[in-house]
Amino acid sequence: MNTLKYPFVRTNVPSVGKAKISAGFTLIELIVVITILGILVGLAAPSLSEFVHSNQLITATNDLIADLNLARSEAIKQSAAAGVCKTSDGVSCSTAVSDTWRGGWLVFADSDNSGGWSAGDLVLRAHEALATSFTIPAAAGDSVVYNRFGAIASGSGTYSLCISKIHQKRDINLSATGRLNLSSTSC
Repeated sequence: MNTLKYPFVRTNVPSVGKAKISAGFTLIELIVVITILGILVGLAAPSLSEFVHSNQLITATNDLIADLNLARSEAIKQSAAAGVCKTSDGVSCSTAVSDTWRGGWLVFADSDNSGGWSAGDLVLRAHEALATSFTIPAAAGDSVVYNRFGAIASGSGTYSLCISKIHQKRDINLSATGRLNLSSTSC
């Protein structure tokens, strides 16, 4: 008994009555998700900007405090004057009224015992200019000089750093003994 086997034809016939199941997203679903993401990014962006500016202010303040502490410790260690001064070129100190601490500052060791910055002094560290978003109100002086005991020989007072975009200011108060205090206010 030989039986002929015919190929099953039904599998090659397209299905008309059944809907094809797809694994993907419709255009409407994608538009809704993108719109929701856009709204969330729009809400997060202002607080992220404030966070970035606040961190810039904290970093710049900490840099200035670290450099003031470096100058004080160098003055004590070397038993000679050392200081921090504003600069406009990153090479020498500036006493011009138009130059501000926003242009950067230098930490120096007073090699020639002149009591301040002079061309022969050793630059220990140079800090680059601050971002244009910074404003530094009139500082107590053009430089801070520590004597060999770590007390302030010149430049005691308040040095402020402010970012007006977020209305935050940090004040560094230098006492005559060379110690500093930090306070935060609005500008």
